[in-house]
Amino acid sequence: MNTNVALYTGPAQAGKTQLLCEQVADALEGQPLARVVIIVPSAFLGREFRKRLIEMSNDALFGLEIVTLPDLCHSLLSSAGLPCLEISDVAQRQLL
Repeated sequence: MNTNVALYTGPAQAGKTQLLCEQVADALEGQPLARVVIIVPSAFLGREFRKRLIEMSNDALFGLEIVTLPDLCHSLLSSAGLPCLEISDVAQRQLL
């Protein structure tokens, strides 16, 4: 199994999403059933990423999974048998 992990960081509007979309589209073009997992900060950004990738890709995206950071945290905690305590939207806004 070939596993590649990459972390894309940079300021807003730096081209991270465009670069990643191009790389994922290229990777899936040769291997349409390859598993690709993309981790994004929010569901909104996940939908936007999927939309852009669909516009760029000529192939079906069967192996693509887009996961949000909260979902990843929940999955990791659940796998470890730990509780996942969520705070309300109001509390989140106050923290941020």
